[in-house]
Amino acid sequence: MISTNEWLNVLPALENVERFNILLMLVEKRRMAFSQVLKERELTPGNCAYHLNKLMKAGLIDNSYQTPTEPSKEYSFYGPTDLGRRVIEKLLAP
Repeated sequence: MISTNEWLNVLPALENVERFNILLMLVEKRRMAFSQVLKERELTPGNCAYHLNKLMKAGLIDNSYQTPTEPSKEYSFYGPTDLGRRVIEKLLAP
């Protein structure tokens, strides 16, 4: 169950179609690097960071860091929180 306060907190973050699509994509793929989100959604780095930050502030996604094994490897990954998954389930339920 999602509380009224949780809905009131997340709905402003999801009023933007790009943020909704990013959340949906992360729920489907579970975890993605910043560069993967950037490429998949065809965003500029600034726009991508802006949308990801909005989703994080709403508690819909989180960011984790991993020490790269090679200099060119990714280190920052995004994935949905439990709340993010529940919101998508509720919004897309038949």
